[in-house]
Amino acid sequence: MKIALVSFEPELKNTGRNFKKASELINAAKHKGANLCIFPESTMSGFIFPNNVHSEYYSNSPSLKFFRGKAADLEISLILGLFIKDESSGGVKNSAVIIDQMGEITLRYDKIHIFSPGKENKYNIAGNEIKMGTIKENFIGISICYDLRFPEMFTKMAPYCDAIINIANWPSKRSSHWKALLRARAIENQLFMIGVNRYGYDLEGEFFAGDSLVFDPWGELIQAEFSSGAVSVYTLNFDIVAEIRKSFPVLEDRRFKSELL
Repeated sequence: MKIALVSFEPELKNTGRNFKKASELINAAKHKGANLCIFPESTMSGFIFPNNVHSEYYSNSPSLKFFRGKAADLEISLILGLFIKDESSGGVKNSAVIIDQMGEITLRYDKIHIFSPGKENKYNIAGNEIKMGTIKENFIGISICYDLRFPEMFTKMAPYCDAIINIANWPSKRSSHWKALLRARAIENQLFMIGVNRYGYDLEGEFFAGDSLVFDPWGELIQAEFSSGAVSVYTLNFDIVAEIRKSFPVLEDRRFKSELL
Protein backbone atom coordinates (compact mmCIF):
# COMPACT_ATOMS: atom_id res chain seq x y z
CA MET A 1 0.00 0.00 0.00
CA LYS A 2 1.23 3.48 -0.80
CA ILE A 3 0.73 6.04 1.97
CA ALA A 4 1.38 9.76 2.30
CA LEU A 5 2.29 11.39 5.61
CA VAL A 6 1.41 15.09 5.85
CA SER A 7 3.26 17.23 8.41
CA PHE A 8 0.53 19.86 8.25
CA GLU A 9 0.96 23.37 9.66
CA PRO A 10 -2.44 24.72 10.73
CA GLU A 11 -3.16 28.42 10.85
CA LEU A 12 -5.48 29.15 13.75
CA LYS A 13 -8.78 30.85 12.86
CA ASN A 14 -8.01 30.70 9.14
CA THR A 15 -10.25 27.84 8.05
CA GLY A 16 -10.27 28.87 4.41
CA ARG A 17 -6.49 28.81 4.18
CA ASN A 18 -6.27 25.50 6.03
CA PHE A 19 -8.75 23.80 3.72
CA LYS A 20 -7.03 25.22 0.65
CA LYS A 21 -3.61 24.03 1.81
CA ALA A 22 -4.94 20.60 2.84
CA SER A 23 -6.56 20.24 -0.58
CA GLU A 24 -3.26 21.01 -2.31
CA LEU A 25 -1.41 18.47 -0.17
CA ILE A 26 -3.99 15.73 -0.78
CA ASN A 27 -3.77 16.46 -4.50
CA ALA A 28 0.02 16.07 -4.31
CA ALA A 29 -0.30 12.76 -2.44
CA LYS A 30 -2.80 11.42 -4.97
CA HIS A 31 -0.56 12.52 -7.84
CA LYS A 32 2.20 10.35 -6.36
CA GLY A 33 -0.15 7.36 -6.25
CA ALA A 34 -0.99 7.32 -2.54
CA ASN A 35 -3.94 5.16 -1.47
CA LEU A 36 -4.00 6.73 2.00
CA CYS A 37 -3.14 10.25 3.15
CA ILE A 38 -2.64 10.86 6.89
CA PHE A 39 -2.81 14.21 8.70
CA PRO A 40 -1.73 15.03 12.31
CA GLU A 41 -3.70 15.29 15.53
CA SER A 42 -6.18 18.21 15.70
CA THR A 43 -5.41 18.84 12.04
CA MET A 44 -7.16 22.15 11.42
CA SER A 45 -6.58 23.85 14.79
CA GLY A 46 -3.49 22.40 16.40
CA PHE A 47 -3.34 21.25 20.02
CA ILE A 48 -4.62 24.38 21.74
CA PHE A 49 -6.77 25.07 24.82
CA PRO A 50 -9.37 26.03 25.71
CA ASN A 51 -10.57 24.24 22.60
CA ASN A 52 -14.31 24.74 22.82
CA VAL A 53 -14.21 27.34 20.05
CA HIS A 54 -12.19 24.97 17.84
CA SER A 55 -14.32 21.87 18.43
CA GLU A 56 -16.96 20.67 15.99
CA TYR A 57 -20.17 18.70 16.33
CA TYR A 58 -19.84 15.31 14.67
CA SER A 59 -23.15 15.66 12.85
CA ASN A 60 -22.29 18.91 11.04
CA SER A 61 -18.51 19.17 11.19
CA PRO A 62 -17.04 21.47 8.49
CA SER A 63 -13.77 19.53 8.63
CA LEU A 64 -15.45 16.17 8.11
CA LYS A 65 -17.56 17.58 5.27
CA PHE A 66 -14.45 18.91 3.53
CA PHE A 67 -12.34 15.78 3.97
CA ARG A 68 -15.18 13.43 3.03
CA GLY A 69 -15.77 15.37 -0.16
CA LYS A 70 -12.07 15.39 -1.00
CA ALA A 71 -11.76 11.64 -0.38
CA ALA A 72 -14.70 10.87 -2.67
CA ASP A 73 -13.54 13.26 -5.41
CA LEU A 74 -10.03 11.79 -5.57
CA GLU A 75 -10.89 8.24 -4.48
CA ILE A 76 -8.29 8.31 -1.71
CA SER A 77 -8.59 7.27 1.95
CA LEU A 78 -7.86 9.97 4.53
CA ILE A 79 -7.10 10.13 8.24
CA LEU A 80 -7.44 13.38 10.18
CA GLY A 81 -7.65 14.57 13.75
CA LEU A 82 -10.17 16.98 15.27
CA PHE A 83 -11.82 18.01 18.52
CA ILE A 84 -15.39 16.65 18.55
CA LYS A 85 -18.01 18.17 20.84
CA ASP A 86 -20.58 15.80 22.31
CA GLU A 87 -24.08 16.64 21.10
CA SER A 88 -25.71 16.19 24.52
CA SER A 89 -23.13 17.02 27.19
CA GLY A 90 -21.02 19.56 25.30
CA GLY A 91 -17.87 17.75 26.43
CA VAL A 92 -15.01 17.55 23.94
CA LYS A 93 -13.06 14.51 22.76
CA ASN A 94 -9.78 14.46 20.88
CA SER A 95 -10.58 12.21 17.94
CA ALA A 96 -9.11 10.56 14.85
CA VAL A 97 -11.32 9.66 11.90
CA ILE A 98 -10.74 7.33 8.95
CA ILE A 99 -12.54 8.21 5.73
CA ASP A 100 -12.53 5.68 2.90
CA GLN A 101 -12.07 6.36 -0.83
CA MET A 102 -15.82 6.77 -1.27
CA GLY A 103 -15.98 9.50 1.35
CA GLU A 104 -17.56 7.34 4.05
CA ILE A 105 -16.40 7.48 7.67
CA THR A 106 -15.32 3.96 8.60
CA LEU A 107 -13.78 4.55 12.04
CA ARG A 108 -13.69 7.12 14.80
CA TYR A 109 -11.22 6.78 17.68
CA ASP A 110 -11.39 9.00 20.77
CA LYS A 111 -8.02 9.52 22.48
CA ILE A 112 -7.77 7.32 25.55
CA HIS A 113 -4.72 8.83 27.27
CA ILE A 114 -5.35 12.50 28.00
CA PHE A 115 -2.21 14.66 28.18
CA SER A 116 -2.33 16.02 31.74
CA PRO A 117 1.12 17.74 31.50
CA GLY A 118 -0.47 20.00 28.87
CA LYS A 119 -3.72 20.38 30.89
CA GLU A 120 -5.73 18.48 28.29
CA ASN A 121 -7.51 16.77 31.19
CA LYS A 122 -9.12 20.12 32.08
CA TYR A 123 -10.79 20.47 28.71
CA ASN A 124 -11.17 17.06 27.06
CA ILE A 125 -12.96 13.85 27.96
CA ALA A 126 -11.00 10.62 27.58
CA GLY A 127 -12.16 7.89 25.23
CA ASN A 128 -12.37 4.35 26.57
CA GLU A 129 -12.28 2.07 23.54
CA ILE A 130 -9.39 0.87 21.38
CA LYS A 131 -10.22 1.07 17.68
CA MET A 132 -8.87 -0.88 14.71
CA GLY A 133 -10.01 -0.88 11.10
CA THR A 134 -9.11 -1.96 7.58
CA ILE A 135 -7.74 0.12 4.73
CA LYS A 136 -7.45 -1.68 1.39
CA GLU A 137 -7.67 -5.01 3.26
CA ASN A 138 -4.83 -4.11 5.63
CA PHE A 139 -5.51 -4.14 9.37
CA ILE A 140 -4.68 -0.82 11.00
CA GLY A 141 -4.74 0.39 14.61
CA ILE A 142 -5.18 4.06 15.52
CA SER A 143 -3.64 6.06 18.36
CA ILE A 144 -3.14 9.74 19.17
CA CYS A 145 0.01 11.43 20.45
CA TYR A 146 0.33 10.77 24.24
CA ASP A 147 -1.06 7.24 23.72
CA LEU A 148 2.41 6.38 22.39
CA ARG A 149 3.81 6.38 25.94
CA PHE A 150 1.51 3.54 27.07
CA PRO A 151 2.76 0.26 25.55
CA GLU A 152 -0.06 -1.92 26.86
CA MET A 153 -2.46 -0.28 24.40
CA PHE A 154 -0.25 -1.31 21.48
CA THR A 155 0.30 -4.78 22.91
CA LYS A 156 -3.44 -5.26 22.90
CA MET A 157 -3.82 -4.20 19.26
CA ALA A 158 -0.70 -5.90 17.90
CA PRO A 159 -2.05 -9.43 17.21
CA TYR A 160 -4.75 -7.97 14.97
CA CYS A 161 -2.75 -5.28 13.13
CA ASP A 162 -0.22 -4.97 10.34
CA ALA A 163 0.42 -1.34 11.29
CA ILE A 164 -0.50 1.16 13.98
CA ILE A 165 -0.77 4.86 13.18
CA ASN A 166 -0.09 7.60 15.70
CA ILE A 167 -1.19 11.13 14.77
CA ALA A 168 0.39 13.78 16.96
CA ASN A 169 1.25 17.31 17.96
CA TRP A 170 4.59 16.29 19.49
CA PRO A 171 6.94 19.22 20.27
CA SER A 172 10.48 19.18 18.95
CA LYS A 173 11.93 19.52 22.48
CA ARG A 174 10.83 15.90 23.04
CA SER A 175 11.58 14.63 19.54
CA SER A 176 14.05 12.05 20.88
CA HIS A 177 11.16 10.49 22.84
CA TRP A 178 8.93 10.53 19.74
CA LYS A 179 11.47 8.64 17.65
CA ALA A 180 12.46 6.21 20.40
CA LEU A 181 8.88 5.33 21.29
CA LEU A 182 7.79 4.81 17.68
CA ARG A 183 10.76 2.50 17.15
CA ALA A 184 10.12 0.61 20.38
CA ARG A 185 6.43 0.05 19.59
CA ALA A 186 7.44 -1.31 16.16
CA ILE A 187 10.07 -3.71 17.54
CA GLU A 188 8.12 -5.08 20.49
CA ASN A 189 4.95 -5.63 18.46
CA GLN A 190 6.53 -6.62 15.13
CA LEU A 191 4.49 -4.27 12.97
CA PHE A 192 4.81 -1.00 11.07
CA MET A 193 4.62 2.10 13.26
CA ILE A 194 3.55 5.19 11.37
CA GLY A 195 3.94 8.52 13.16
CA VAL A 196 2.44 11.68 11.65
CA ASN A 197 3.32 14.91 13.42
CA ARG A 198 2.46 18.55 12.80
CA TYR A 199 4.87 21.27 11.76
CA GLY A 200 5.28 24.89 12.85
CA TYR A 201 4.83 27.09 15.92
CA ASP A 202 1.72 27.20 18.07
CA LEU A 203 0.35 30.35 19.76
CA GLU A 204 2.55 29.79 22.82
CA GLY A 205 5.72 29.65 20.74
CA GLU A 206 6.12 25.88 20.97
CA PHE A 207 7.86 24.47 17.88
CA PHE A 208 6.85 21.25 16.15
CA ALA A 209 9.41 19.87 13.71
CA GLY A 210 7.18 17.49 11.78
CA ASP A 211 9.34 14.37 12.06
CA SER A 212 6.68 12.20 10.43
CA LEU A 213 8.26 8.74 10.29
CA VAL A 214 7.70 5.08 9.44
CA PHE A 215 9.46 2.20 11.21
CA ASP A 216 9.25 -1.36 9.90
CA PRO A 217 8.60 -4.45 12.11
CA TRP A 218 12.34 -4.75 12.83
CA GLY A 219 12.43 -1.15 14.05
CA GLU A 220 14.31 0.08 11.00
CA LEU A 221 13.57 3.58 9.77
CA ILE A 222 12.09 3.50 6.26
CA GLN A 223 13.15 6.22 3.85
CA ALA A 224 10.43 7.99 1.88
CA GLU A 225 10.39 7.32 -1.84
CA PHE A 226 9.22 10.89 -2.35
CA SER A 227 9.39 13.87 -0.04
CA SER A 228 8.55 17.46 -0.83
CA GLY A 229 7.57 20.07 1.71
CA ALA A 230 4.93 18.67 4.05
CA VAL A 231 4.28 15.45 2.11
CA SER A 232 6.27 12.21 2.30
CA VAL A 233 5.22 9.11 0.37
CA TYR A 234 6.04 5.48 1.24
CA THR A 235 5.21 2.11 -0.29
CA LEU A 236 4.71 -0.47 2.47
CA ASN A 237 4.59 -4.23 2.05
CA PHE A 238 2.41 -5.46 4.90
CA ASP A 239 3.02 -9.10 3.95
CA ILE A 240 6.35 -9.00 5.76
CA VAL A 241 4.58 -8.64 9.11
CA ALA A 242 3.33 -12.24 9.04
CA GLU A 243 6.67 -13.47 7.68
CA ILE A 244 8.67 -11.82 10.47
CA ARG A 245 6.29 -13.00 13.18
CA LYS A 246 6.55 -16.57 11.89
CA SER A 247 10.35 -16.59 11.73
CA PHE A 248 10.84 -14.71 15.02
CA PRO A 249 7.73 -15.44 17.13
CA VAL A 250 7.91 -12.75 19.80
CA LEU A 251 4.14 -12.39 20.04
CA GLU A 252 3.70 -16.14 20.48
CA ASP A 253 6.29 -16.18 23.27
CA ARG A 254 4.70 -13.31 25.16
CA ARG A 255 3.62 -14.59 28.57
CA PHE A 256 1.02 -11.93 29.23
CA LYS A 257 -1.33 -12.19 26.28
CA SER A 258 -3.22 -9.17 24.98
CA GLU A 259 -6.62 -10.47 26.05
CA LEU A 260 -5.44 -10.44 29.67
CA LEU A 261 -4.34 -6.83 29.70
